Amino acid sequence: MVNHTYLDYGASSPIGEDVINTMVDVAKNYYGNPSSKHNDGVEAHDIIAHARKTIMDYIGGNEDDNLIFTSGATESNSIAIQGFCRAYNKVRIFYTPLEHEDIIQAVKYCTDHMSGVSSCEIPVDEGTGYVDIDGFDNLLFNARLKHPGEVFLIIIQLANSEIGTIQLSEILYDVIREYDDDDICIMSDITQYLPYYRFKAFNPDMRMCIDIVTASAQKFGGLKGTGFLYVNSGWDIDPVIFGEQGVRGGTENVIGIAAMETAIKHLDKTMEVKQKKLLFIYNYLKKKLSKIEGVEIIGDPFDRLINNLSFVCNTCDLSAQQIVELCNESGVSISAGSACHNYSSEPSRTLLAIGLSPEKANKVIRVTWGEYTTIDDICTFLDVYKEILAIHSKK
Repeated sequence: MVNHTYLDYGASSPIGEDVINTMVDVAKNYYGNPSSKHNDGVEAHDIIAHARKTIMDYIGGNEDDNLIFTSGATESNSIAIQGFCRAYNKVRIFYTPLEHEDIIQAVKYCTDHMSGVSSCEIPVDEGTGYVDIDGFDNLLFNARLKHPGEVFLIIIQLANSEIGTIQLSEILYDVIREYDDDDICIMSDITQYLPYYRFKAFNPDMRMCIDIVTASAQKFGGLKGTGFLYVNSGWDIDPVIFGEQGVRGGTENVIGIAAMETAIKHLDKTMEVKQKKLLFIYNYLKKKLSKIEGVEIIGDPFDRLINNLSFVCNTCDLSAQQIVELCNESGVSISAGSACHNYSSEPSRTLLAIGLSPEKANKVIRVTWGEYTTIDDICTFLDVYKEILAIHSKK
């Protein structure tokens, strides 16, 4: 697209030439059904097996663990939560109000419709969205005291797409580790974290182990409609979509899976260089925004995703959706929070959870950048944004 500035990497990222080449090669040459026993089927099956090993190695899984390819994090989250609740008799789910809407809805469904399943919302700090450590500790203590014999499923996303908050610190994991690890399963949606930081399901430096991991490939340069679900071998997930493939039945998306492997390899090769670039853009944009009257950064202004800034102009009369539309008319793509929330008139659950009023929450915009973003892109956005504010700010 000519004269277009894309700053919505939090919703989806462009696809690199290496991923496109993989996609075309597999589509043209490896069309066999991976369940077939002839050579064409075996070749397709081998592509999937190779991709599974590459991704498993990258996220620090073991060969006994399970990596299931899905249509993205939404499906992965649904399979993980529903499958976990089916696999165990008594399950108590702990989740933060900052989770993606698909997790909130899956937890509600299991709580409402499955026998023996209950849920608790983990308290978070106002302003930043970090887990309230003392409140979380008390929640776990009381639940273990009052409900012995329950299996705990703790769901805490690694990074929030709307406000950039990064969770699961060593302090947080220390709280969880005080209790019986054998009955506590930790699940995390790493979709927003994986494109910009190295991740290991088991981190010996932090003595941290995440048992269930979900992600979408479209956020790290893969194809839309592809993702994965990682499950540590110590935990069971019952099938949700039945078939011959175990937890998730159906013919695998060989093209999407191969493209996802190439995207992961690209991540591995470019991570450190990309981090430096994104951090430079982050500091540049934050500095420029700080000079605009009325602009307020939402979330932790210092320790957050290096490709994410959410903010509001308190002197502007426009809603976030109106600002997004005006930017779009000028050839700049930004968002009003999560892409999955953009067509809702209701205030963001995340923004309300960190203490924003509904009126203020509806004015928050999000700018997210990535590998192909330039300083010129940021300057273009700033010029457009300042023009909007000049017309629509309170005098």
